[in-house]
Amino acid sequence: MKTIHLFQFKKSITSEPPSFNEKYRPLNVDDLIKSNSVNTEKVREFIMDVSDDFNFENTHIEDLLRMCLNARECIDHHFGAVHNDPVPV
Repeated sequence: MKTIHLFQFKKSITSEPPSFNEKYRPLNVDDLIKSNSVNTEKVREFIMDVSDDFNFENTHIEDLLRMCLNARECIDHHFGAVHNDPVPV
């Protein structure tokens, strides 16, 4: 058995986390609570154990989605748009 991480962003499942351009930055919980008017994106990370011969590229999307439903751990990562406005002093 081996442990893998799969990432869901919008309607896609990938084996690598999606990369955002520099206008997005990770948000912590406090930032997320304060961000009700900020543009945010969510990436869900699924951690699961699979057989040693598991091959992501040869697995159909429906099978990947089923695997994600049974993941042993799920972590939500939130990213917020960074505004280039100067910080008030």
